[in-house]
Amino acid sequence: VQWDAQPLPVASEQRAAAGFLLTGAAVAADLDADVRTTYERHGLSLFERILPELDVLCAAYVTQALSRLGWSFRAGQQFTSGAVMERCGILDRHRRLLGRMLEMLEEDGWLKRTATGWIVERAPVVVDTASDARTLVQQFPEARAEFTMTVRCGEHLAEALSGAVDPLQLLFPNG
Repeated sequence: VQWDAQPLPVASEQRAAAGFLLTGAAVAADLDADVRTTYERHGLSLFERILPELDVLCAAYVTQALSRLGWSFRAGQQFTSGAVMERCGILDRHRRLLGRMLEMLEEDGWLKRTATGWIVERAPVVVDTASDARTLVQQFPEARAEFTMTVRCGEHLAEALSGAVDPLQLLFPNG
């Protein structure tokens, strides 16, 4: 067999050679239309509206839980997640969860990650989570189930982190 050197075909020639294949742009356009239809059919736009509010509520539950377990945030304070775990009695199996909770507070501008741990940029504001949750259910009654689960888990987050409550019972009560 002897190979003859040939220049690579240009995109239009490739399309003609494989006329049954769609271009990437055509595939993306078809998928975009399908995604939009599915998005509308299943009411997923609700989540675009509630997620920012839900994030704020969840961050409030995090600060509330850590406070209940004995942690306080002071502006300028430096700490490690290990120090939080030790002081608050958080079980080692929740180490990754604590890391994510601290990241949530960082996303909201309360904390900043450092090379060795965390620094409090500004102390989180204490809010009335029960009142905030009731207000959100009134604003978004179609998301009652989501807020009900958030409240159930958030109100008992401290107990779940310390092992006093089984987290699975918070997610799936009585079953």
